[in-house]
Amino acid sequence: WANGGLLILPKLRRQRRALRARGESVSIGEHALRLNYMASICWSSVSLLLLLAYPFRGDLVSPLLGLIAMPYFLAMASDLRFCGYKRLDVLRIYGFNLVLLPVNVCGVANSIVQALTGDKSVFGRTPKVSDRTIPNFLFVLTPYLVVALAAYTLVHDYDAQRWNNLVYAAVNAVLCTYAIVAFIGIRHSITDFWVHIKARMYKPVKVPAVKHRSPAAVLAERASVDWVSVLNFDSTEVVEAPLPSILDSLGSSREGEERRDGRVAEESTAARS
Repeated sequence: WANGGLLILPKLRRQRRALRARGESVSIGEHALRLNYMASICWSSVSLLLLLAYPFRGDLVSPLLGLIAMPYFLAMASDLRFCGYKRLDVLRIYGFNLVLLPVNVCGVANSIVQALTGDKSVFGRTPKVSDRTIPNFLFVLTPYLVVALAAYTLVHDYDAQRWNNLVYAAVNAVLCTYAIVAFIGIRHSITDFWVHIKARMYKPVKVPAVKHRSPAAVLAERASVDWVSVLNFDSTEVVEAPLPSILDSLGSSREGEERRDGRVAEESTAARS
């Protein structure tokens, strides 16, 4: 959702031309609303980073800039109230958007790269699991960097007496900290950091693949006891005898037994006679 707004933005212009060709009018308000919906993630993310990182002079930043955004937040608060939520939830949504700032920036960058190269980016779906999913290391670290940047800007603006920037930085620091605690959790953040650090420090041991052999090959290769020697000479010596040699020795022992039985039968017949 943070990647497709800029890609389909040219289609809005083609759609307006097609409607005019059919004689249908398109109001300026409708066109501006659609334009804001598809491209606001781009300019709002870039503007937020510029206002936090770049030290504007006090005479360039007027308190009236905050009043320009008031109609937008008042309309959002009214919609939230109509849907059964609190009006103050607009502040929570603002803090949540600060946490999603790295996601929005990466989506905008992917859209620009795709528009320039023509290669479609891979659409990654969120895994449907019962437990939480560990995000990318960049997305785990960036919300804390936003708080650190806002805190640094606050201290720097206080020393330079840029009060307008100071208020803006303070609001961003407080709301982003609240969003981290409420929507992510400190314990979960520590767990995510540890999982990524452990994955970079340790490598899983690759288990060699087991080669399946036939039972005949296993019996032919393993060590066997020469039972003929055990029975005849009382020897328990283990020899590396393959299966064919064992069978040959067993066959020869059986022939010897048959000859001995034949001799005994001949002797008993001669004695009787």
